[in-house]
This record gives sequence, C-alpha cells and structure tokens, in this order.
Amino acid sequence: LGKAGDEETLSKAAEMFEEYYNGGDAIDADLRRVVYKFALQADEAGVMRKLMDLYAKTTFPEEQRNLMITLGEVKDPRLHAEVRDWALWSGAVRLQDIAYPLSTLGSSSQENSESAWRYFQDNHDRLKERFGGEPRIWGSIAALLSRGGSNGSKRVSEIRAFFEARGGYGSAKRRVEQSCEALLLKEARISRDGAVLKTFKF
Repeated sequence: LGKAGDEETLSKAAEMFEEYYNGGDAIDADLRRVVYKFALQADEAGVMRKLMDLYAKTTFPEEQRNLMITLGEVKDPRLHAEVRDWALWSGAVRLQDIAYPLSTLGSSSQENSESAWRYFQDNHDRLKERFGGEPRIWGSIAALLSRGGSNGSKRVSEIRAFFEARGGYGSAKRRVEQSCEALLLKEARISRDGAVLKTFKF
C-alpha cells in the first residue's frame, strides 16, 4: 500500500519514524527499511536530513546499509543531486560502501536515471581521477550511474559509444558489460511480457 502511495500507510510510517528518531520506540529490524522508505516518501526533504543524521550516529553496518539504500531512493531532482554528492564526495560514506546509495540513486525514477547518466558523462574524468585507482569501486560507480533508463538498447549504445570514445572501459569493463547485459535482458522481458498481455481481453 505504501508503494502505491496510500496516505494512511505513509502517515503511519512517518509517525513510527519520527518516534524512533526522537528516541522513542525502536522499529523492528525486519521493518526498519520499509518504514524508512515510506517515511521518506511522505516527506523527502525532512526525512532525508534525519536519515543522514542517523547514518552519522550509527556504527552498525546493517543499519548503515539500510540508511544508504533508502537515501538513494529520493525522487526530487535537487535532493537526488545532494545525496549523490554526499555519497561520492563528502567523505561520510566509506569507499567500499558507495555502491549502496548508488544502487538506488541510478534507478529511483526515470528522470533521476537520466540525471545520473548525464552526471557520469559530464564528470567522468573527475570521478575516474578520484576512484579509478580502486578497480572494484570504479567499476561499481561506472555501472550503477549508467544502468537506468527505460530504453535498454538505446542506453547500451550510448554507454558503449561513450567508453569507446575514451579508449575503452579500463578496469570498469566487466561491471559495465554486466550492466549492459542486464539492460538488454530487461528490455527483452518487457517486450515479451507486453506482447503476451496484448493477447488478453480485459
């Protein structure tokens, strides 16, 4: 219901989150990610700041992962850019954890998917200078910021042309190729399922 925007569900999640944030009742660990997600959906700007505050205060890796993944789900373009810069440049997120917020930042919405891809293209040299010395991390960044979009084959063509113009993928090759394959498989699945649905009469 929360995913569909049910106001009662979002309101309850926001209430639970506020109580937890202010030192009240704890949220069951199995529910925490869901509560964070729906609270963010109810009040992006306010909850985003509080999630960052919780992240700064906790030392538990699982809680940090939950918070980073949820932060990446912001929809507002301005907040999306802020979380992106927080993840990449603030120093608050450890290098080995950068993939967690980027995994949702690159796919939180169609608009933000396009924004992430444009950002990667416009800032490729800066990103590579900062993260290129860590092959696993650089591969994750390249793949996660380029992987979104509804038109898989068009995005894959753009990705391949972009890297070819820069002399190849380098250490990001395996991760980016996996990302491209996933885009093409997703597009094929949507096309196949769409064709099947057209055969049904509603």
